[in-house]
Amino acid sequence: MRQASRPQRIHRRGAMLSAILASLCLGISPSAFAQASNFGEFRLHPKTQGARVDGSTGGSTSLSAITSNLDRNENQCFGFGAPQPDHILALTKSVKQLKITVDSQGKDTTLVIQAPDGSFICADDFGNSKDAGIEESDLAAGKYKIWVGSVIPRRSSYHLDVQAS
Repeated sequence: MRQASRPQRIHRRGAMLSAILASLCLGISPSAFAQASNFGEFRLHPKTQGARVDGSTGGSTSLSAITSNLDRNENQCFGFGAPQPDHILALTKSVKQLKITVDSQGKDTTLVIQAPDGSFICADDFGNSKDAGIEESDLAAGKYKIWVGSVIPRRSSYHLDVQAS
């Protein structure tokens, strides 16, 4: 394989450094450009307006650090997870009511959801369960990043159920 000449290597490094510096000046971390999700993107089924996806909690990143500790409703955000979202929910149209629940067999989960406008929604125990869940009204179309965390850093499997009306 042919190696790039010294001027070409310097030019590539300079371009990469310029992109990193520009992103830092704009307040965007360089890793945000490549940020994907751990378990992929999904959409709601057109007939049922629902979906069930699987994943596993894990990671030692404090989810409150991602959100600056409070969500748009002044709820505390907490738990531990991965730095990148676990799932991305793509809403192709706005929904009047959205319910998202975690089923991890009661392993004490948390939820952090970033809306397309950059705001966060955080949740902990839902109903009588230690598993997290939310019910939100009037959500706009767009991509929602979802982190499923655990109260203590540990790995556990879960089902994430999403239902819109």
